[in-house]
Order: sequence, then C-alpha cells, then structure tokens
Amino acid sequence: MRRMKLTGVLVAIILSLVACAQAQTPAPPAVTTAPIPPTATALPTPAATLTPPPAMLVIEATPIPQPQGDLLSEFWKQYKYAVIMAIVATLLIGVLLKRIIEKLADWGGKGLDWLGRRFANWAYFCRRNWQRYVATLNAETEAWQSMHGTELRMEDIYVAVQLTDLPAMYTRADAATNGAPTRKPRRRERRLEPRQAVADLRRVAVIGEPGAGKTTLLRWLAWLYANERAEAPSPPAWLSRPFPRRGRLETQAADGAALPRWLNWLTPIGRVPVLIPLKELQDVQDFAAYLPTYFKDHDWPDAHDFIGETLDKGKFLFLFDALDEVDDPAKLPPLVDMVNDFAARYSNEEHPNWIVLSSRPQSYQTCAMQLPTFKTAEVLEFEPQQIRDFLANWFRAEPSLAEQLWSQLATDDRLMELAANPLLLTFITEAYEQTLSLETRRRAGLFGEIVTVRMEEWDRKRGVRRDFQFMRPQKEGYLRGTALRLNAQTRSLIPRTELLEGVRAHLLADGRVDPDAPDPPHNRTQADRFLWEIAEGSGLLHEKAIAHYDFSHKTLREYFAAAELRELTDGGTRLLRHLGTGSLDRWGMVAVLYAGLCHDASSFIRALSERNPALTADGLLLAAYCLRDAASVAADPALRDDLSMAVVAALPAADPALQDEAIPVLRALHQARPDQLEAHARRLADSGHPTLAVRLLPDGPRRRSASQVKGRTA
Repeated sequence: MRRMKLTGVLVAIILSLVACAQAQTPAPPAVTTAPIPPTATALPTPAATLTPPPAMLVIEATPIPQPQGDLLSEFWKQYKYAVIMAIVATLLIGVLLKRIIEKLADWGGKGLDWLGRRFANWAYFCRRNWQRYVATLNAETEAWQSMHGTELRMEDIYVAVQLTDLPAMYTRADAATNGAPTRKPRRRERRLEPRQAVADLRRVAVIGEPGAGKTTLLRWLAWLYANERAEAPSPPAWLSRPFPRRGRLETQAADGAALPRWLNWLTPIGRVPVLIPLKELQDVQDFAAYLPTYFKDHDWPDAHDFIGETLDKGKFLFLFDALDEVDDPAKLPPLVDMVNDFAARYSNEEHPNWIVLSSRPQSYQTCAMQLPTFKTAEVLEFEPQQIRDFLANWFRAEPSLAEQLWSQLATDDRLMELAANPLLLTFITEAYEQTLSLETRRRAGLFGEIVTVRMEEWDRKRGVRRDFQFMRPQKEGYLRGTALRLNAQTRSLIPRTELLEGVRAHLLADGRVDPDAPDPPHNRTQADRFLWEIAEGSGLLHEKAIAHYDFSHKTLREYFAAAELRELTDGGTRLLRHLGTGSLDRWGMVAVLYAGLCHDASSFIRALSERNPALTADGLLLAAYCLRDAASVAADPALRDDLSMAVVAALPAADPALQDEAIPVLRALHQARPDQLEAHARRLADSGHPTLAVRLLPDGPRRRSASQVKGRTA
C-alpha cells in the first residue's frame, strides 16, 4: 500500500512536469515579405529582354524568450496548487484502496473459515488446517537451546532410543512391594526401532527409568508423523496417473506415483499425532469428547468431522506422556480406566488407531492390571555408538569438541555408565561445553560440576537475562534439605505449597530476607521468587505435574541429599541407618556420592562393609563402589585389601547380576596393582571357581584361560 501511494505521487509530479514543458514551448519566428525597391540606375538592356526583377524573401527572426529563473521554480509558481491537489488525491485514493483491500481480505478470510467449517473434510481445507496444526505442534516439540544459545532442532540433535518388546524382568523384586533392592534389567538381545515397535504393537506402554528419554521419544514421534517423515501419504491413484515422475516433487507414493507441488493439497493427510501429558487429563471423563478442545487449542477449530472420520479410519497416533506425573493418586485409577476404555473403542481391528503411553516402571506396575491389552516396551540405554552420534549432533559446529569428549567417555567405564542415560548425557555435555574438562574419578565431583554449570551459567550461556536476588549458597542450602527429606519418603513429587513452606522456613532461618515480603512489580512474595529462581534459573527443580515438583533427575536429588548428610555431624550414622533397612535402591547412590564428598570416608566405608549381615553381598558391593569413588581413605590403609578379599569371598555365592557388577569394580580398585587382582583370581580358582577367576582378569595380554590360572596356582 505504501508503494502504491509513492507511485501515485510520482505519476502526478511527472504529469505536471509534462504539462509545464508544453506550456513553456516558444512560438515559431515571424516571417514577413517585402518588395525589393528599384535601384537608382539600371543596366542597359535590350527592350525585348527587359523583365521586372523577382521579389526577394526577407526573414526577420524574432528572439526566443529565455526562461526567467530555474525551471522547477517556474513550474512550482504556476502549478503548485495542481501538484498539491494531485498529491492529496493520490493519498486519499491510496487510503481508500487500502480500506477496500483490507475489507476484502477480511471478508475472504471469513468466507474461507465458513467454508472450512462447512466443508471441513474437503482436501483443501483439511490441508490448510493441518498446516496450522503442524506449526503449533512443532513449536511444542521441535527446538531447544544449547548452553551457547544455539538452537538445536529435533531433526538435527535427536538420537532415537531403542526399545525391547519383552516384559521388564528384574533380577530382584520391586522395592515398592517387599522392600528388597531393585536392579536394572539386563541388556536384551532383541532391540526394536521405535516406529517399528509402535506399528507392530499398536497399544504399547513405554517404560523407562528417569532420564531414559521417554518424553523426548514421544515428542520425536509426534514431530516425525506431523511432518510426514515416518510415512509419506500417497496421492489418490486417479490423480497420480497423469503426472509422471519428474522434477522436484512434494509428495510421492511408494510405487513412484507423485504429484506436483501445486497439487499437494489434494494428497490425503497421513497418520495424525496427538501428544498430550496425562496430567492434563486428570479431570477429563471422556477423551473422545475432549479431542475437539485439544484441536482447537492447537489452531484447528471445528474439527469434529475430521476427528470422527480419522477415528473411523484408524489414522490417529495418540501419545499419552508421563503416567507417573499425575499428581493426585486418587485420580490415577479413573484416568487409566478412561484410557483403557478409549483404547477398547478406537484401537482395534476395525479402528486401528495407535496408542503409546509412557511411564516409569514403578508407576506403571501399580496400574498395569487396568491395561490388559497394552504391550510393554522398555527403553534401553544408549549404546556407545548412540552416545557418539549424540555428541556429533550436539557439537555439529565444532566436531573437535565431540571427539575430545568422546575420548574421555570411552576410556572411563564410570562415565560411560552415566552417559548411557540420555538425560545424564545431556548434563555431561553441557558441563563439558562450558568447562572443556570433566571430573572423571568421582561421581560427586562430576555432579558438582553439573550443578555449578546449571546454577551459574545456564541462563547466561543461553542469552537469557534475569535479575537474581538470592545467592547460590542460599539456594544450595535449601536444595540440600529438600532433597534429604524427599529421599527419605517413598514419593517423588512435592506439592508447590509444601515447597513454599520449606522456602519460608529456610529464609526465616537464614534471616536476611522476609519470605512474605512482596516482590514488586510481580504479584508474588519473596518465597515465590526464591522458588522461581531455582526452577527457572537453573532447571534443577522441574514442575513435572500440575503444581508438583521434582528434581530434574533423581541423581541430582541424591547428590544434594549426600551433600546435606555431609554437612550434618551425624550424617554418616543416619545414612548407615537408612542402608541397614535394606533400602539400597533409594540410598545406595547417596552413599556413593557421600563417600566422594567426604574429606575421608574410610570410617564410613568400614562400617558399611561390616554391619549389613542380612545383605552381605549387596552391602559389600556397595562398600566397594564407595571405596572406588571415595575422595580419600588415608585413615585406614588396610581398607582396600580387606574389602576386596571380602567381596571376592562372597562372589561365588552371589547371583549372576551381582557378579557382573562386582567384577568391574574389583578391577577398578586394583587398576594400579594388577598383581593383587591376579592373587584374587588364583584364590577363586583354588576354591573351585575357575570361570570366575578368568572373568576377573582384565582383557589384554594378562588375560589367561581357566587352565592357565589353575596351573599357575599349582
């Protein structure tokens, strides 16, 4: 519109200049004729030839008038009112045209919306609404930022986890049922690609430990199907025949039939993903009736007909995320019943819609009986190649950093064990991206670096500026106390009201800030601000359910709990008391981190190895883990040899899973003294366990067969 106005003004000025030029054109010179007067004398000529002299043409040139002053000045003097009127008329016409165009666009938009509601199932309007829906869904799933503020897109950074369709088999009973320690399932031979697993199982519950990548997997599936990367829909057969395969094509069928891009709107929509956290459905009675509201919230109004037709065709992919984040336990059974009823109606042979539900193992076990038709798929840890692919994607702009970090991980079994968890791998990568180094000997040191990066660099490196009022020691003190209380309870989520009560008590004890004082200009108190700074400024606390929080990973909770125990004078005694109840699954990692944080952990480790008669093998192995990660045991020089001998003596009677864990720990304890490891191997061979003796020896030139070990003993 602005260009139209300027064009009109220029046209008016040019026309005025042309008119002025025509008005200033001079008149042609005047031409006059006059007879030639006779001369005084004439030459004598014969009479017969005497003729009158011809008339002569005399031209008198009238001088051309020169313009007075500059041409534009003369033009402005003569035509200024005309120019002003032309400019005003052009502006008025431009404004009028703008109003007309805006009105027509508004009427056209309303007309298209009416047609879209009236003919919602027509291909053009479906595609138009589908594009808006995909844009909204992509905004929820596609991008996040690295520590340096670089946007990392889903298609660039994501490394797909793998699943197994075998039921989760644990070597120990669930701690929630009988108090015995729980162990991770052993690695399965059969590994499935997620898209294939979902397509084969149709109704699947994806379970995995915290940080295993369940939520990101569902987000990736939603992005994949929304952007038609998983299965490209084929155009109608009657329409694809006239168009041979040529040029740049937008849509192509599996058999090679394709449509030009300008006919893409005639291609039917493929499988439609619906990604929704289950915590948002706690008050929903009928999910099918709720679907139009979901689509309206995602910029697809009046989708009733489309939803009904898609349900009947079985083209939906429902992704129900985080069953374990439902904050009200009383609402969990009705919610699971609603999902099961919906699956019975709309996920069957007649309506083959796909349904994926994610949960932690403990939460799923409480309601698995309510979902009898769902198959279980377990999220497997990253393989080394997947870890390497993740680093390459993360550092795609600086491949050398990816190789440097990989070299550190590949040479340290403890780091590789942590990096197999996708969320912990993200924490490690963020810490390395900031510090370009890692604490590789102690887990406590590594998590200390992660906390430092999260609390001091997380916002700054992402280009987010916040005015923080509270200092890091204040926040860490609160997190330590909260983590210890939370770890002593069986629940994992804390209501916001309870968190704020803890914040008030912490700030009152600190004495520097009144927790109930207002925080202008925000409509909140200082206690609210304190919690906001921790949750938004570091990401260490995360709202995992409506008004319910948890640490972003359970190992961070365990780290802060260990840090709080270190600050207490009786911290070691309290930790031993918790471990004595058999709660190794909840307190085992706390003990390892506590040993790494203590200045000298020899007394704690000695006590741990001697006071667990009911869980001898587990207690000894945990003590060996603590010894491996301890900052120092200088106060008890004999501890390493005594504990190693005790673990080796308990090894033959231990179950295979415990043996698999103990052997790498024993190797790590004697990495600097391989002769001691060979002595333990000979002791096992002498006691009738040559296979264990061979397994205990490290790989490489020192590795011997069972017969060689026994022969050397003889």
